Amino acid sequence: MRKVTLRSYVETLRLEDRLRDHQSYFDTAQLAVEVSLKCLFFKLFRKLSHFRCVDNTYSIC
Repeated sequence: MRKVTLRSYVETLRLEDRLRDHQSYFDTAQLAVEVSLKCLFFKLFRKLSHFRCVDNTYSIC
């Protein structure tokens, strides 16, 4: 690996470290996780809404 390429790679790693320490990055990452979980729960709820509970057993509607 060339010295210039290695230097650029190390600079990129340091930039990533600084970005992850920034408050805006943390807020955005937290929001992305919340949105992903809401989408997951919505899909799960839609799948489960086809089932109904009768006498503590589930059957397809």
